[in-house]
Amino acid sequence: METHISGDRAWKIARKISLDKCFMVPAHGRAGGLWCMWDSHRWSINILEHSTHFIHIKINGGDFPWFCTLVYASPHPQGRILLWRDIIRLANLVDGAWLVMGDFNAVLQPHEISGSTGQSFLRGDQAFRSCINQCNLMNMGYNGATFTWRRGNLFERLDRALVSYDWCVRFPDASLSHLNPLKSDHAPILVRLYANRNVRTPRRPFRFEAAWMTHEEYPTLIRNVWDANLEWNQRIKNTKQSLLEWNKSTFGNVFFAKRKLLRRLNGIARELL
Repeated sequence: METHISGDRAWKIARKISLDKCFMVPAHGRAGGLWCMWDSHRWSINILEHSTHFIHIKINGGDFPWFCTLVYASPHPQGRILLWRDIIRLANLVDGAWLVMGDFNAVLQPHEISGSTGQSFLRGDQAFRSCINQCNLMNMGYNGATFTWRRGNLFERLDRALVSYDWCVRFPDASLSHLNPLKSDHAPILVRLYANRNVRTPRRPFRFEAAWMTHEEYPTLIRNVWDANLEWNQRIKNTKQSLLEWNKSTFGNVFFAKRKLLRRLNGIARELL
């Protein structure tokens, strides 16, 4: 992801995210700043190469490793030329399934722009299309709003995922979703490798929700379940279980409410974008 931040502030934010591995490309002023973060218990990742505008990684697991290139392209056509050359060069090095995703700051088709006089479609995007053709990459479809970027009355699809034929064969049920932009001018994009939600994943760890503390019954609940006569580990276990049950029965299930609110925001975003 592109963050626009680096240095101590970047690491301070990264430590708050529940992922134990992180690789950063520093931002230049308020531009760029690429992060690649992952859970090392689920993914074995090697950083193969990086620049101001991309991070190229190898993902090990299963019978065959695959490759992913995370991209942030310059908003200026001349600034994107080197990135297109790098992607073409990487295409000659990749030996296996390949996913290239991120903010390309370029469009592929005229219908990926709305509210433009037509000039933005000519801003060096032909070089982007030529790069994709040379690399034999395919544009993934998507779910969600049509556009991923907005400024005033101008809407464009700048963020996308490109895949090789081998990647399509490896992940036939993969999908791309345009998520709610919330406060950003870009919509985050999410690639799901598998359509089956029943694929077993590690149990989600307990997370304390600060919103619980705003409820008038919270102090009483903690006093009642925190039995000083029990061992420390048992007290923690009892408190966690009681909070989860209380969240579901009394507080109103903050997780469900959060998902419901995000669905409503996504619906609004689809109407606006």
